[in-house]
Amino acid sequence: MAFAGFYRISEVLHLRRNQINILNTHCEMFIEKAKTDVLKDGNIVHEARTDNSTRPVKLLERYSFKSKINALSSEFMFRPVVFFVNQEVSSS
Repeated sequence: MAFAGFYRISEVLHLRRNQINILNTHCEMFIEKAKTDVLKDGNIVHEARTDNSTRPVKLLERYSFKSKINALSSEFMFRPVVFFVNQEVSSS
């Protein structure tokens, strides 16, 4: 999505689920803060649904479904992945 839409990493990492509207023909994303937003009032970006190999809207739709984030939620769409190592602690 970031590559197909020419987004900066800061724009993608600040996207919340309720700022994304996935429709049949396209996807609308409200970019709240952007480096090129002179008036600082945000922009709605439209990304068309395509049938090419990358299909950013379809991938975003699948990611949204798998992440189980409610469409009305204000949670960040892309969060850090944290791995926990299962270690047994023995007491002496």
